[in-house]
This record gives sequence, structure tokens and C-alpha cells, in this order.
Amino acid sequence: MPLTNGDVVANATTQLAAGQKLLDHTSAVAFLEYEYKHQDGLDVQTLLDSKTHGGLTYNDFLVLPGYIGFPASDVALDTPVTKRISLKTPLLSSPMDTVTEHSMAIHMALLGGLGVVHHNCSAEDQAEMVRKVKRFENGFILDPVILSPQTTVGEAKLLKEKWGFGGFPVTENGTLRSKLIGMITTRDIQFHPEPTDPVTAVMSTDLVTAPSGTTLTEANAVLSKSKKGKLPIVDSDHNIVSLLSRSDLMKNLHYPLASKLPHSKQLICAAAIGTRPEDKERLQILADAGLDIVVLDSSQGNSIFQIEMIKHIKEKYPGLDVIGGNVVTVAQAANLIAAGIDGLRIGMGSGSACITQEVMAVGRPQAASVFNVSTFAARFGVPCIADGGIQNVGHIVKGLALGASTVMMGGLLAGTTESPGNYFVSHEGKLVKAYRGMGSIDAMEDKKAGSGARGAIKSDAGKARYFSEGDRLLVAQGVSGSVLDRGSVTKFVPYLLAGLQHSLQDIGMKSLTALREGVRNGDVRFELRTVSAQAEGNVHGLHSFDKKLDATLDRRHRTFCASVQPNNPKPTYSSRFNVLHLQMRSAVKLLSPRTLLPPYIDFASSLWQQLSRTPRRSPSPKSPSSTMSHTQDKSNGRDTSSSLPKASPSASILLISPGNEILLLRRVQRSSSFASAHVFPGGHIDSEDGPLPPEDDVRLHQDSNAYRIGAIRECFEESGILLARDLNNTSSLLQLNDQQRDAGRHAIHNKQIRFQDWVRSRGGIPDIGHLHPFTRWLTPANIPKRFSTQMYLYFLPLAHAGIPQTLHRPTSDGGVEHTEAQFLPASEWLSLAQAEKIILFPPQFFLLSLVADFLKPDISTEDKPQSSAGALQTQKDELLDFVKTGDPPWGDKCISPSPLKKDGKRLVMGLDEPGPELEGTNRKGDAERVIWVQFKGKEGTSGMEVGWRKDILDEGLEDEEKKEYLEARRKDRERKGGGEELERALRGGKENL
Repeated sequence: MPLTNGDVVANATTQLAAGQKLLDHTSAVAFLEYEYKHQDGLDVQTLLDSKTHGGLTYNDFLVLPGYIGFPASDVALDTPVTKRISLKTPLLSSPMDTVTEHSMAIHMALLGGLGVVHHNCSAEDQAEMVRKVKRFENGFILDPVILSPQTTVGEAKLLKEKWGFGGFPVTENGTLRSKLIGMITTRDIQFHPEPTDPVTAVMSTDLVTAPSGTTLTEANAVLSKSKKGKLPIVDSDHNIVSLLSRSDLMKNLHYPLASKLPHSKQLICAAAIGTRPEDKERLQILADAGLDIVVLDSSQGNSIFQIEMIKHIKEKYPGLDVIGGNVVTVAQAANLIAAGIDGLRIGMGSGSACITQEVMAVGRPQAASVFNVSTFAARFGVPCIADGGIQNVGHIVKGLALGASTVMMGGLLAGTTESPGNYFVSHEGKLVKAYRGMGSIDAMEDKKAGSGARGAIKSDAGKARYFSEGDRLLVAQGVSGSVLDRGSVTKFVPYLLAGLQHSLQDIGMKSLTALREGVRNGDVRFELRTVSAQAEGNVHGLHSFDKKLDATLDRRHRTFCASVQPNNPKPTYSSRFNVLHLQMRSAVKLLSPRTLLPPYIDFASSLWQQLSRTPRRSPSPKSPSSTMSHTQDKSNGRDTSSSLPKASPSASILLISPGNEILLLRRVQRSSSFASAHVFPGGHIDSEDGPLPPEDDVRLHQDSNAYRIGAIRECFEESGILLARDLNNTSSLLQLNDQQRDAGRHAIHNKQIRFQDWVRSRGGIPDIGHLHPFTRWLTPANIPKRFSTQMYLYFLPLAHAGIPQTLHRPTSDGGVEHTEAQFLPASEWLSLAQAEKIILFPPQFFLLSLVADFLKPDISTEDKPQSSAGALQTQKDELLDFVKTGDPPWGDKCISPSPLKKDGKRLVMGLDEPGPELEGTNRKGDAERVIWVQFKGKEGTSGMEVGWRKDILDEGLEDEEKKEYLEARRKDRERKGGGEELERALRGGKENL
């Protein structure tokens, strides 16, 4: 019996309904249906009545709960994205250059969604991203990358870097449907020391194959039972016809929701283009790369340009699905639907980095846009994408409830590991990534966009999307900023999907189809939210709180921000360095064998690059390193470590013609250099050539891929000779006509496109495997402008029917770097220099002197025929054998010329020193030879000659002079922190020098 304040009351419930008859509680449901004709809340038409409520956004309403009769895991999220293509999950990533490139597109597709590759880049770059998506997962691979027996290990490593996988079949002629002779895997080449060895030296020949006609199920069974990574499918003559990969089996296991085509088992790929005439050319390139869905990217889709583009695509590419937009009204949508689009993007000015509504006063609140347009489009079977305004799981649910079949996210995904760009640390010590709207000034002025294409400067995606190509003044419709780190999409997207399933469970709907049907017939109800209701629905009334949306993300942020002091919002360099070190250790701890490692590895690498470039706090004065790196020159009190000019990385090539002649370029005269000297093709290493160690790391002065790529790039820019292999025939150099070559040189020199990307777009790969290291030169410390130059030998192949002689013909670069380019025998170049008809630097003269002893092309006369190809090849082989000799070998020698004595007007320069940066290491120069040279200031050099060191030191040098010389060298070494070797030489005599 109910009690009130200890008193017994006959029936306490009468206080709730005084004067009314109480009903039987078992009749509550029937009474509701009979008595309450009007349901709680509003139906969607009443809610989105603009005349009554105005234009609503996602935050202006809530969805009312329904009946839960099933677990959240039973909620199905299948949904169409176009008329013909459906996805397992309703999430898309936006075609923005800070959101979606190939990595994002791959992972979104693996997780059941779709990534739309942006077009703020050249058509070739975008097509390359599409190819990476399409090649990431396959059933039978019908166009595998095939290697020939002549392919080198270095080239195979570059192919692995390009495609992201390292398993390649090797056939007799390097093409599909030729006899299979072996397989190359990552394990075969990963630690192989010699990049010039052919792949046949390391390939596996113990192969497991399956016959042509084997079904995919049968082939998967064979592959799963074998211990091999690849299963070649061969015909009766053992010719390879296709390939199956074990990694694809693992992807099927780990990503059961992946968005794939049923016939090829490849991931579905979408990419954006504009609506200008040049975009038709871009579309052709993308279609050839295997594109499945094209998205017409425009802020205002109801234009004659888009309608004509839709008609063009439908006529020329009937198998390609087209998504049009953006639109926010029924009238806009009607025109595009009539033109034949397969899907619609809805949204204008609602994105987190978009200010179109504010600046242009044009647009529409997103909730009103999605409901009205999707309701209209559904009558014609056209799926709609709610694009913009998505800030959390609740917004995704509301967009789908209002009729969208999918939602597109930009800012929500920009902070993930798979988005383009590197992480950096904000002033508050938080880990962030750059994010910008495509209407921002930064995006519209991006010089990389459209590079290499006609009208490149005007055709970038930012300008085209907002119809600003011809504007003299740009009006921003977006902003640039940064977003917090959200971890990998492999963790973040499942969090969004789990939230979406729980939300539909609360609403009482087991699928997105049921949700849309419930909204349409009025079963799903809504409620408007006042400002007070929005405040009530958020956190309130607490002194402090932690808003933990996702446990994984919360742990990352707590770990990364742990070392930032509350009273020091702007860390100093030293504290920022400590923060980064903590973050680096934390990133390593986060790695797990069960996670998808590549994104985290990229993330850790980007942090490490910041670590290596961040100024460090000076070491303690008591430490040995402090003593070594901050010794004072007692003669004048200057700090030798800080006054040493840095040696900029550079590379040059001794390019040897089929006739064994050497290419030299006559450099343009500048006030800062010797006048019109003749040099080998080469120059500075650019940051785009590849990563290099920090300035204070001795590994900066070692051969690496960055030096090799830079050498080949500079050779192409300066001479027009492209040292790149044809991917379709790796035994041959890539062939280009004069127009292609000149256009490429111009685009690369003006930074419109990366050299490696341009080579790949032409179907080639830089031939770094045939570059032979041939000494490194460090400019002496007393020269203000210093270089660390890696020299290489490269032998051009003999001209034959497959390689035209014009392929080896140097051409002028228009006077940018040089005025002449010519092949001559090494001995003839030396004679011209000694006759003072040309100017050579000591490194060029010295290396030409070495090469001249081996390469001696004969001149044809009546009684003396020209050298045969066999004789020329013998000379090359002997030179290569010589390069491998010495202590250390010539490929490892590092030379920094230093004066030994004066001989009249000439200096005798020793070549044994490796340079101040390499003091105390095992690097050595040439202790046997010296070079005479007379420096004439801006007029250059003269009187050069190469001789033996032992002969030079014996000529006219008395014992007392030797003693003074050695004493001076010893003191110089002591000032630099060494001196023991010369001390021994002083005691032991000249034979120990």
C-alpha cells in the first residue's frame, strides 16, 4: 500500500487524475490509438515548411525516438549512391585537395563507402591516383605489371615505390602472354646490395601456377593452400595470362563491406572534374585509368556548362555513372535530372570551410535543401548526397532521415591519417592538419593545379568550381585553417557507423530504406528545437567535464598533449622539441599488428621529419659533444662550427655517348660564378627529388635515391636527354618527340609538375639503376658557396632500330642554364682546357683525366676504320672495373681539395681530404694523386694538370720545408679537434703522410 509521510492513503494515484476515471493499464496502447489521433511531434512536411519555420539546419530539430525491438548490429546501412551502384555504408569523402587523394579513396572504399578524388592537380596526377585505387584490390589481375630479364633490381624497387606492391612476374620479353620464367617479390630485392643487378639474379623460380580457365574460387583455394604471395595463371605454353594475389584474399577477410565491382572485384573509384572544355580531355584520361563514377564539381550546378558536360558524358561514356551538382532547389535539380544525371549533390555554402552564404548571399540552409531536393529526385529514381554541414553522427542521421541516400564529409575527415598533408603541432601543442575550402584564396591560387595541361594557370579546380577562371580579382568563398587529429579512418569511420546504427535503433528503424519509408509515411516524427532546447541538449550545469566521443581518439589526444603546460600556451623551441619527442614515442606505442600500419607509418615519418628539422637546445658545456662542436679558433676568437658555410646537396652525371664521348655544357655567365665554364649536366637536389638527412648528419654526403633522381632531372632540364626506362619495355629508354620533351622541360623547370610524376605520366620511370657512383666532391671550407656533389657515370645505349640516334642528342635549354651542349672525347676536352680555350673546374678536369685513360674513341680514316661496337663496349667495361678498385673504391671516395704547396703561379691541390663535415669518419679521398691549378678570379682557371702525389712532394721540397708544412697541418687539425694522424706522420716521415 502506498505511503505518504508515513500516513496510509487509500489510493495515492488519485492525486494524479483528480475527478477522472482511472483506466486499466493493459489498455494503454489501444487507448493511444483510439484517443490520440495526432502523434507526438511533427511530420517531415510540417517540419520543413519554410513558410512557417523558415529554412532549417541540422541543429534546428531532433528526430523523436521509436520502438527498439532489435540489436544495433542488425541495422543495415546499404544504400544507393547512383542509379546503378550501391554501397554498404552511406559515407563519402569530399573531392577537396586536403581531404581525398588515393589513400583516402582506398580506405573509404574498403570500409564500404566511397572516396571522390579531387581535381586540383594535373590530369595525369589524378589519373595516377585513380589507377592506385583500382589496382589496390583485384580478383584476377588481367593487366599485371610485367618485368623483363633486363630489368634491374633498382628499377624493381622504384616500381614497388610507384605501385605500392612488390610482386612482379618476369617473362621472356617483359610482356603479358609471354613465357613466365620467374617472380620477383619484396623479399628478393629488399636487402639486395647491388641495384644494377638484373632481376634474374634474385628472382624466385620455384613457382606455383594454375591453368587458364580456373575459376576465381578454385584459384583462391590453390593460393590459400600454397605459401606463395602470388598465383600466376598460365596457358598450355606456360605463357602468363593473369595473376592472383594473396593480399586480395586478406583484404576480403578484413574488409567484408568493401565497395567493389562484382565482375573485377576492384574497388569502386570516383573522381571529380570541372565543366570546362579542357575537362573533357581530363575525363578521357580518367576513363582510361578505370574510373567508375565521375562527379561534376561546381558550387552552382544549374549551368549550361554542366548540362552540356552531362550530355557529352552520356553520349561518349555510357557505362560511366555521373553525379551532378551542387544544387539546393527543386528547379536546379530538375534541369540536371532531365539532362540524365545518375546522382545529385545537395548543398551550397554549408561546409565548415565555406563562406558562400556569407559573402555571396546565395545558398540555402542544409536541412531544407536536402529534404526538398531529395523528395523531388526520388520521384525519378535519382539518389542524392547530402554534401556539407556534417559535424557529428547526429548530423549524418538527420541528413539521411531527410531523404539523402548518402552523406559527404570534408572537415570531419580532413584530420585523419589518410587525408593529404602532414601533421603539425599548433601553438597550443595540439596535433593538427591543414584544411581549406576549395573556394579559399589558397586553393584558387594553387600553382600545382592543372600543371602540364593546356590553360594550366587558369584551370585549377578552385577557380573552375566557382566560375572564377577569367577574374582579375579573386573573391574568396572559402577559408583556410586546421583541424584536430582524428586518427586513421580505419578507426574513425567504424565509430561513425556504430553511432549511426545505434541512432537508427533508437528511432526504431532496422535499415536506411525503412528510415526513408518511415519519414515518408509520417511514422518517423520530428521536433523543432528552440535556442534553449539546444542548450539543454548539450552539456550544461557542470563545473568541468571531458567530452569523450571516441575512446581511441581520446587516448591519442591525452597522450599527445600531456607535456604541454597550461601556463605556457606557446612552447619555446626546446619545449616544442620535447613535445614532439613525446608525440613520436606515443605514435610508436599506438602501432598494433591488428591495425592498418601504412597510414601510421606515414604519420610517424612526418613527425620524424619535424623532429629532425626542429632546432635543438645547445648541449651542456660539460659534454664532449659540446667541446667538439663549439671549439673557438684561438687566433681570432671566431666559432668555427657556426662560420662554416653549409654544403648544399647537388649531383652531376658524366654522360657517355654510344661512341664513348663525354657531354659538357657551357654554363651561362653569372657574376656569382666563374665565367662561362664547361660543366657536366647536373645541379641542386630539390626537395621533391626525395628525402635527405639533416644538414648535420654525415649521411647527407652519401649516395641515395634523392641524388640519383635529382641528377637525372637536372640532366633532362639542361640537356633534354631523358634517362628514363619505358615501363612497357624496361629494356629500352623512354622515347619522346621534341614537342613532348620541350613541354616537359618547361613544366618541370617552372615547378608546374614534379619530375617523377611527369615521367610516370609519359609511361616511364627514372633509370637510377644504371647510374654508377664516381666520387663525391665537397667544396673547400674557405669558399662561401659550397656544395656536396655526387658524381655519376651513365652509359647511353647504342643506337639501333628501337632507339633512334636523336634520343641522345643534347639540345639547348633556351639560355636558362647554358648556351652550348656537346659530346666530345675526354682527351679533346682536356686539350681544349689546357690550351685555355675552355674553362673547367678541378673536379671536371680530374674526372675527365681518369676517364680519358679508358675511353679512347678512334677517328675513322682511310687506313683506320672507326672503332667497332665491341671495342667501345670493352672500353666501358674496363672503366667500370676501374671504378670498383681503390681504397676506398672510386664510387665511395669523397674529395675536398686542399692546397699542398705553391708551384710558381699554380697551386698544388691535395685530393686526400674528405671535407670538414666528414672529419673523424672513415670517408677518404684519393691519397695518390694531386692536381695543379691556377685560379684567375672571375676569369676562371688555367694551367691544370693531374700528377702523382709522391712525385709532387719530392720535387724541390727540402726536409725543413716538409717539417714546416706538416707542423702547419698539425696545428690546423688541432684547431678542428683532431691531429693524431698528422702527429704520427710528423714523427714517421713523409712515407706516412
